[in-house]
Amino acid sequence: MSKNPRFSDRDLKILWYLQHRPSKLDDTVAKKLGIQLYTIRRAIKRFEDLGAIRKMPLFSVSELGLIAYDCYLSLQVSKASLRKQFASVLVKHPKVSRVHEIGGDYELNVELIARHPRELIEFWDEIAAEFGDIVFQKRILIRDCYYGFGRKYFTDRNVDSIISLGERVADEQIDSTDDAILRAVSENPTSSLRLVAKSLGMHHSTLDSRLKKLGKRGIFRGYIYAVRSQLFGRHKFRVFIQAPRASDKMTQSLSNFCRQHSDIVNLVRYLGEWDYSMLVETPSAAEVVSVIQDLKVTFSEEIASIHTIPLFYSLKNVNYPLYHSEKNL
Repeated sequence: MSKNPRFSDRDLKILWYLQHRPSKLDDTVAKKLGIQLYTIRRAIKRFEDLGAIRKMPLFSVSELGLIAYDCYLSLQVSKASLRKQFASVLVKHPKVSRVHEIGGDYELNVELIARHPRELIEFWDEIAAEFGDIVFQKRILIRDCYYGFGRKYFTDRNVDSIISLGERVADEQIDSTDDAILRAVSENPTSSLRLVAKSLGMHHSTLDSRLKKLGKRGIFRGYIYAVRSQLFGRHKFRVFIQAPRASDKMTQSLSNFCRQHSDIVNLVRYLGEWDYSMLVETPSAAEVVSVIQDLKVTFSEEIASIHTIPLFYSLKNVNYPLYHSEKNL
């Protein structure tokens, strides 16, 4: 059994900084970290070669009037080959943005991005027509807003930057060229923008100008690095919270709680059976219990119940719908 790679304190400092700001690597960054710029770039290449990080673009689809639906599936399938085929169809489907293998009461977490609930119904009708009643149980949550706090266990530094998505409800219009750009960037996250521009048949300066305008409109948020936390000896859990009195005030209180807790990576607010969820990454499976206990003590009057699901493998992870629809334009 292969051991996880070793990461130095300097490596962890670089990773901590990169989580929310990889778009700009310059002498200012090097000065802030106290590390030479060429050393940072060399470290990033090593992290990527190890599979520890993966560069990916970040979009706020809510700015386009799109909604993210989190679907948790229990399957009834006797053959492993059929289960693999089912997962493969989900991964390849252009309306699916994320697929994760999970444990506990469910087997798969599937995220779809759509404008209207009818699109979600049509998608599951399509799946049922191909696979029958393979989905035994389905829980659907509508994502309201997302807050990312980074992996604070990389360093003892305070959180000074977070990612927030979905707080602004809008219906921005983009043309077919912008739609093609966003899809190309999403499909080719590691390609240079010059290569992306070439694939689209446009000049690099045109692509750069359009991305900057999309950035000013809050649609394109730049690039982040997805982290494979298992290589850092972490166990991943999604902790769901039922809170009958969920509100913006409680969301802020939970956000503050997450900022202070080293093992909590993000917070999501939903409309559905569960009101919130947190991504928790702990050194051992048993240690997630202490996070839950802290939650219960801190929010004893607000929280009705807590449910925990272990997370295993990510099969697909994109941030922009890859299907072309005139409704998006």
